[in-house]
Amino acid sequence: MKRLSLPTVLAVCALAAPAFSAELGDDAPALQIGEWVKGEAVDLAKLKGEKLCVVEFWATWCPPCRVSIPHLTAMQKKFGDKVAFVGITEESADKVKPFVEKMGAKMDYAVALDDGGKTSAAYMKAY
Repeated sequence: MKRLSLPTVLAVCALAAPAFSAELGDDAPALQIGEWVKGEAVDLAKLKGEKLCVVEFWATWCPPCRVSIPHLTAMQKKFGDKVAFVGITEESADKVKPFVEKMGAKMDYAVALDDGGKTSAAYMKAY
């Protein structure tokens, strides 16, 4: 088996990177959701041309995420006719559901469980 040199590997990676990156105006990857925990399901294709969608990747254990939740709720209330906010996590339902219930009205936007990390992977590679 022939080994590739480090410069060759880096060159291949540099050439492949644009294939994974998004360009201004590209459609966002579809949300691949395992379960909607709060709010109605959000379909980006149906929102196109009607509303913007802010997708936030978060976790119950993440202090900055916890701080941002009430602010996202305030923006959802203020701009809800023009913007849909969606919080997506890769955590399990048994961790997320009690957290969302405890947050109550402080977390008042769509919350979903990522389907095996597919949405996160699609967004992180593209953006």
